[in-house]
Amino acid sequence: MDKYVAFLRAINVGNRRVKMADLADHIAAIGYTEVNTHIASGNVIVTADDTTPEEVEDTLETVLEDQLGFEVPTFVRSAEAVRAIVSTAPDLDVSSDDVFAVGFLKVAPAAVAIEDLLNAVPDNQAAAVTGREVWWRRVRGDARGFNFDVEGLLGQQTTFRNISTVETIVEKYLD
Repeated sequence: MDKYVAFLRAINVGNRRVKMADLADHIAAIGYTEVNTHIASGNVIVTADDTTPEEVEDTLETVLEDQLGFEVPTFVRSAEAVRAIVSTAPDLDVSSDDVFAVGFLKVAPAAVAIEDLLNAVPDNQAAAVTGREVWWRRVRGDARGFNFDVEGLLGQQTTFRNISTVETIVEKYLD
């Protein structure tokens, strides 16, 4: 049995509301075990047998769209991959005044897309791409948030989590 972490995009944003207990019930009904949710932003930890992260991703997207009535882009990583993400975060000169987040992608972007993204980063922010993750540092309280179109520049959807959320998932559910 292997553990996986699913990062769901745009859960509990706008009209896309779901209680975490209901979400866990929908996922447990698939046959996954040890289903846990972490905060209400769509972080789900599951244990599954004889499968791959891609299969878990496809299954969750299909079942959740059927159960919730809206598309739920899902980004699944193995427990080992999530631990590696936390332990190998790039150095973007993060201070205590900054927000440091990681975005999950389905596939590693092309070199030209990465170059376009990095060229679009505002002076007061920083970004990096490592494999299927995009990293972003911005000053806490900067209401402008992402001042550029990450998904448009990379040509694919993503979902971001504060690195502290991902660290807590590792500490609480994967160690």
